[in-house]
Amino acid sequence: MARSYLSTLSSVELPLWQVLLLGGAALLVGSYVSQPQLLKPTACTTSKKEKEEQTEKKTEDKIEEPLEVPRQYIKLAQNEGTKMVLVVRTDLKMTGGKVASQCAHATLECFRKALKYAPEILKVWEYMGQAKITVKCRSQSEMEELEVNARKLGLVTHLFKDDGRTQVASGALTVLGVGPGPISVINQVTGHLKLY
Repeated sequence: MARSYLSTLSSVELPLWQVLLLGGAALLVGSYVSQPQLLKPTACTTSKKEKEEQTEKKTEDKIEEPLEVPRQYIKLAQNEGTKMVLVVRTDLKMTGGKVASQCAHATLECFRKALKYAPEILKVWEYMGQAKITVKCRSQSEMEELEVNARKLGLVTHLFKDDGRTQVASGALTVLGVGPGPISVINQVTGHLKLY
C-alpha cells in the first residue's frame, strides 16, 4: 500500500514554474523562521517604572562575590559522594507548589554557580545521581547565618529571593541552596536541620 502511494507521488509531474514557485516559497519561509529576532519575546505591557525596577533587581542580583572552592573538596567528593541541600523557611507558610518552585529556582542557580566555580565537583554530583535533600529552618536570620557559614567553608550557595507575585512579600528570602559539595562538608552547615 505504501509503495503504491509513493510511486504515485513520484510519478506526478509539475510544470517547471510550479516547482520554482514552491521552492522559492519554501526558501522564504525557511529563512524567515530561522531569523534570531523572531525568538525574542514580544513586547509586553509593563510600565516604565516596572521596567526600571526589574533592571535594578537584575543588576542587584547579579553582583556576587567570587568563590574559592578548596581543591581538596574534589577528592573528598569523589571518595564520599556529593549532595545539594535546599533549606526552606517554614515561617513563610508557603504551599507545597510554591516550595517546589522556589527549590527549583535555587537548584538552578546553585548549578550555574557550580558550573562556574566548582565544575569538577559538579561533574561528580551529576555522575552520582544529583542528590538533593530538602530541610527546614525557622527564620530568615537563621537562613542567612547558614549561608555565611557555608561560604566560609568554600561551598557554593544561593539565597533565592522571591519576586513577590504570589504568596510571599517581594524580596523575601525563601530558599537557600547549598552545594553541590562533599557530603561531610555540607553536613557541617546543615546536618543539624530536620528534613522538610
